[in-house]
Amino acid sequence: MSTANFAAEKEKDRYDHFQLCKYRSKNVKTHFHRNPEIYCVYSGKVRVNIEDSVYNLSAGDAVFISGLKMHSYECEDAEIAFALIGTRYLQPFYEIYLDRQPPVLLTDKEANKKLFAYIDANYQNADSFGLLERYACTCGMLGIIADAYGTVPAPPLRTHARSDLTEIINFIYDNASQESLSLSYLAKRFNYDPSALSRMFGKYMRTDLRNFINSIRIQNFNELKNLPENKDKTVLTLAVQCGFNNPATFYRAYKKYSADASAGTK
Repeated sequence: MSTANFAAEKEKDRYDHFQLCKYRSKNVKTHFHRNPEIYCVYSGKVRVNIEDSVYNLSAGDAVFISGLKMHSYECEDAEIAFALIGTRYLQPFYEIYLDRQPPVLLTDKEANKKLFAYIDANYQNADSFGLLERYACTCGMLGIIADAYGTVPAPPLRTHARSDLTEIINFIYDNASQESLSLSYLAKRFNYDPSALSRMFGKYMRTDLRNFINSIRIQNFNELKNLPENKDKTVLTLAVQCGFNNPATFYRAYKKYSADASAGTK
């Protein structure tokens, strides 16, 4: 399974990111992001895979996917909406519901009418929302869900290894530009045997650690190259700035990421 499909776009993982969209969708390959997501099916049928669980949704159903959960969507042709919510805007919810979250499966179609109507009233203007509007819209959607379904305990990470992996992934996102970032570096920092860390990463993420790091670096490169202030910088200068230590590694990673991304992600 391709690395790019697991790597979230950097912009979508910002703590202050807010995205509310409605469109017709086909399959979305396996991916994850640090920000939670509300996914709603307006028409058609969608098979939702969230880590080891499978949910078959039809029109009027929805799911809540917490951050850093690998997930994918399978459908022929469905009208869907999703809200990708930066953790910044979840603060009011978590202040009220300590250590709790919305349930994953939201299949009370009658109760969901209010949520779907709320999304319909807001998605067209969501891109221009100011800070308070993003807070308000997040609270509006989560409030509707909590009123209809209540809340459930936020699940503890299933194992110590899983907890460490979440910390390691966050560290990679925040430090991908460090040239020294590698399996041996991460193993030493997080007190793991390198081979054990490699096996753990492969088990939970189903991809190679080196490829994952490089995919994050390529995302950072693509962001930097489009900035006006970098228009006079060479490709290799930007590659080094993103953590690549030689041209061959960069071009190989860039070719792989581009090929994987062309297969289609959300």
